[in-house]
Amino acid sequence: MTGNRIVGLHIPQTASSTPLLAIEICGAGHTISGNRIGIHSAGTTVGVCGQGIKGSGSHTQIVDTTITRSRTRFEDARAAAMLASDISSTFGQITVRCNLVEARPGAIYTFGAAIPAVLCQFRPVKITSISRLEVRGGNGPGSPCPGCLIDFYLDDNDPVARAFSYQGSTVTAANGSFTFTLPAALAPGTGISTSSTTQSATMIGTYLAGATTEFSPLYERINRLSLPLLRR
Repeated sequence: MTGNRIVGLHIPQTASSTPLLAIEICGAGHTISGNRIGIHSAGTTVGVCGQGIKGSGSHTQIVDTTITRSRTRFEDARAAAMLASDISSTFGQITVRCNLVEARPGAIYTFGAAIPAVLCQFRPVKITSISRLEVRGGNGPGSPCPGCLIDFYLDDNDPVARAFSYQGSTVTAANGSFTFTLPAALAPGTGISTSSTTQSATMIGTYLAGATTEFSPLYERINRLSLPLLRR
């Protein structure tokens, strides 16, 4: 599913009506890329009536898609622009990379209640220093990830988590450490969040390569110190 534009609002008929999803994926082997959700062809932000993307199944790529002004669904435990939710034992390898998310409820990307804790609780890498263009870090707490693909997203430091600019990617070393060069220095009031995608099997439980974690908190420079500030 590539290059689609999905916009529009729906007025619920009852308090328990389920807002319609923009995109829902099930099965295996899908690629969702280059879509624009919530943005009119004229560039106007319109939004959509429900969740931006909900995925289940396995071996699915969700990449290079923009989501703005998505809305929550009352039956979901956690609101998010992108949600992976499945009760099947075949669930796995949902890859979420290079997407831009603005003005959404809750998280950028998260997991439903039925997803095993081994994936839900696996933490993306942490940033330990930001010094002008150089970003350094390593494994998230209790979550070793050697050889993982790390994506970096720009956000501001207000209470709403967004990913409004994709900054690039790098791969962690055998000990989980990494160094990344930003395309430009962080402006005051902005920071970087990360997500990790496995590149080999059994890095997270029994899952094969291609499983993406939730996004990290925002890491922000503090004055002139090369130290992160975690928010949210």
